[in-house]
Amino acid sequence: MSELPDHIAALIVHRASLESNNRWSTFLPEMVQELASRHGLEIPQSIVDEACERLQDIGGCSILPSSFAGDMFIVDANNATQFYQINAEPNENTSIAYDQKWATANEDYPALKAYYHGGSAWIEKVVLALSNQDFSEIEPRSFSETSYIPASDRVVSIDHNSPEVVQISDGLEEVSEVFRGLNSADIDQDAKSRLTASLEAAKTLWESSQLKVIQINVGILMVLEEVHSYIKETAKAASVAGLIELIKLYLKQ
Repeated sequence: MSELPDHIAALIVHRASLESNNRWSTFLPEMVQELASRHGLEIPQSIVDEACERLQDIGGCSILPSSFAGDMFIVDANNATQFYQINAEPNENTSIAYDQKWATANEDYPALKAYYHGGSAWIEKVVLALSNQDFSEIEPRSFSETSYIPASDRVVSIDHNSPEVVQISDGLEEVSEVFRGLNSADIDQDAKSRLTASLEAAKTLWESSQLKVIQINVGILMVLEEVHSYIKETAKAASVAGLIELIKLYLKQ
């Protein structure tokens, strides 16, 4: 049942792809009605809403709130499937935000990936399978409360006896020392003080036995990326870039 909102999300993206600009702008009740009339599926609004929330996670849906007209949902089929395209895999040049969305799309939403590769033929099979689904038996959001865990909420165990973790710890210490010795002409003192404190916090964070992915992304990787922007012209730039990649690799394990 946990896959249900992902498959509904694929139906929504497919509907958006039928527009000339691959964007479907509508309201939630109208979206439910459109899915019902197009596919003959009486899908509860709560499930459609959850499907749109998942599309938001990867930039495939945006919501324009209005207390008078109601929230407008803008579904972009191109954005919803961009992380499944050839050469979309993260690399040393992609941002943390991109890497996180790529992981969410590929780890949490395999149904969307299947739709990207299967197209209309895949949609037909899904609709056929869903036509036998009794949606009245589904408790609102029971699927998300029991088994849906976004990639950013995934918990990573930090084994401080492993060579990779020791190497990362040593790397954080080295980067911290290098940054403290940075020439004052290369950075203003307020930024240096702020990032020095952030590096100390990152080292403390890495001492934990468990961390959420989002804690590592925000508390460590984003700090390192900003530090790298200040020392990219120095001899130590490569070691900071290498440390960033090492942490990303550890997250993929």
